[in-house]
Amino acid sequence: MSNSSPLAAQQEPSAPPSLPKPAQMARARLGAANDFLLSMMPVLAACGGLAPIPVTPDGSPDPLKPAPSRRPHCPRGRAGPQELGIPARSQFPSDIEGKTLLVIDGENIAFTLKRAGLKLDWGAFMQVLGATVPALQAHAYSTASEECLDQVAQVYEGAGIDAHVRPKQTVHTFHGHVEKANSDHDILLGLGMLLQGHLPDNLILASGDGDLGTAVAHFCASFDVNLIICGVPGATSARLRKRNNAQVAGNIWLGRELMLPLVAGSAPVPAPIPSRQGETP
Repeated sequence: MSNSSPLAAQQEPSAPPSLPKPAQMARARLGAANDFLLSMMPVLAACGGLAPIPVTPDGSPDPLKPAPSRRPHCPRGRAGPQELGIPARSQFPSDIEGKTLLVIDGENIAFTLKRAGLKLDWGAFMQVLGATVPALQAHAYSTASEECLDQVAQVYEGAGIDAHVRPKQTVHTFHGHVEKANSDHDILLGLGMLLQGHLPDNLILASGDGDLGTAVAHFCASFDVNLIICGVPGATSARLRKRNNAQVAGNIWLGRELMLPLVAGSAPVPAPIPSRQGETP
């Protein structure tokens, strides 16, 4: 007579149900793939790719630690003059005639050259441009923090450029407080009044911004004004090159002889004689 009772039989653990053979094979493949990926994570991390997934001592993913982003972090290094395509010598068209209006997107030019540790010597730029275009009126648009408004304005005014500098705005968005430092709307509004007031033959826009330049090109077409784009070759939109856009009459390419090191005490920038050829570098 058996000593087992119905209650003891109920308390005995039942064996787990066996999976069908295809399901067993799929689970085995998944486990092997997971083991392979976990073994490769340190290799990818060492090569600058993905960081290893946090795991527990038994090798399984740790649910208490967030997994790293799948997108590798690639820090942006500072671009040199060669990477930005800054030529050694500036290139100015030789066929600029008539009354000319210069409008400067100060933030675009400053940010572009900052990547190479440089800044534009606006005084030297105006001397060279003034020798090419005698009838010249210049206006610069930019934003700055409250404590730097006068300093930024003096940089332009010291070079004979009318400065239109307004304070940066801080606005509240879904992503928190964001500082707005963009003068595109000021440029377009001011440009409409300048074109009506001065009726120039040429407009030189110092900016590599393709969206802004395209909008300005429509203004110039309405007023029958020749548009000349001034910028750095490697940081100027392809839409603003004469060879790509029939609304662009020419390009001025800024060279290193018109630039200064951004940090005081840095090595000086070579200063060769600027050329006045109109070809795109």
